[in-house]
Amino acid sequence: MKSTRVAHSVPAPANPDAMLRRRLDAIASSGAAELANLAVGVVRDREVVFTHAWGSRAPGIAGAEPYRTDSLIRVASLSKPFVALAVLGLCERGLIDLDSDVSDPLGFTLRHPAHPDDAITPRMLLSHTSSLRDGELYSLPADRELREFFDPRSDHWEGGAHYASAGRPGEYHCYCNLGYGVLGTVIECVTGHRFDRYMHDAVLAPMGLGGGFGTDVLSAGAIGRLVPPYRKVKDGRYDAHGSWVAQTDMFAGGSARPDPVGDYRVGTNATFLSPQGGLRASIEDLLRFVSFMVDPDLRARTAIVGETSIAEMMRAQWSWDPQLRNGDTYNGVTRLSGLGLFRMTATADGEGSDRLLPDGGPRLWGHHGDAYGFLGGVLFDPKRGYGFCYTIGGTAADPELTRGRFSSYSWWEEAVQEAVLTVYPPPSSGTR
Repeated sequence: MKSTRVAHSVPAPANPDAMLRRRLDAIASSGAAELANLAVGVVRDREVVFTHAWGSRAPGIAGAEPYRTDSLIRVASLSKPFVALAVLGLCERGLIDLDSDVSDPLGFTLRHPAHPDDAITPRMLLSHTSSLRDGELYSLPADRELREFFDPRSDHWEGGAHYASAGRPGEYHCYCNLGYGVLGTVIECVTGHRFDRYMHDAVLAPMGLGGGFGTDVLSAGAIGRLVPPYRKVKDGRYDAHGSWVAQTDMFAGGSARPDPVGDYRVGTNATFLSPQGGLRASIEDLLRFVSFMVDPDLRARTAIVGETSIAEMMRAQWSWDPQLRNGDTYNGVTRLSGLGLFRMTATADGEGSDRLLPDGGPRLWGHHGDAYGFLGGVLFDPKRGYGFCYTIGGTAADPELTRGRFSSYSWWEEAVQEAVLTVYPPPSSGTR
């Protein structure tokens, strides 16, 4: 059945496109808090209604090409929902069980040393309740093995820093990038394919994305559209009067290809491909993801996962309990976890605030990302056919020291989210 649009009582203002562009451009060019580049996209009633890009591919260089809506950038933890889709697709094929022991496919025993009888499962890894921790490092080169993080004889044991100091697996929530490196390796073990290639074939290409995990598999055209994230620094520290300095993907935009992966043995260590944050994607790519998450007709055509898996992604796997103090809320912005997703709860308290608007705002599902100067978000409400996404390619000030007025997000993230939700608010009724 085709979708039927339901009239909504919260209309966008007259000429919303121009209004939002003005607001976003003002945010991006705000003096000492300027951005390297910014891109935003909005889906309303399951249709893309707005796309915009501002800034430069090489900020601070006269005559540099403008940042575009098809420019690729490393989107940090916005990668995680894509990994969740891959895992759930493999669950549907019977190759992964959400509640089984990941030791079985990995080929070595992965247990918290204090809880050797408690299995660590894909569900726990996807929802950050596994009892694993990042430590100083959560990624190793291709010639090392994942198991080294968990072996007391290894140089990467870090005194057991990759395990929680207290709490059984499944009991306590703490955001963990390493868990997604484990999941990426599990994907390799059960499919026999390298993580980045499997992600391309099973998730990214069917969804229509032009980017990919890692850089070895990107086409020459994609390499040409790749832009590094930046920080404005002086003497190695954030400084609004400093210079824009690329933080990673320094070959971006050129003809030179990155170093090949070499003789990597599939299934031993997918962390070097950065399952937790290595997706290179454009705002157009992220809009395709948002559309996928809010449009069941589109999901049916792509056949990446079924509706039961989508529902499981957006079912509460963990929620913050202030009485039990059963997790780390990351300054108040992670209070309810699904599988590879979080839900904003419009809460402000002593932990911090995940509000999207001063009065709380909608309780959207999604994910935020923050790495190498990049900031971004994908946020959506599938019942109302609504969502938006944004990428910030670098800031002139330290995001950790530049927080919002009414939330724990950075000032820029808060301002972008507020601008989008004010100019293009969610429909007050759903799309059926």
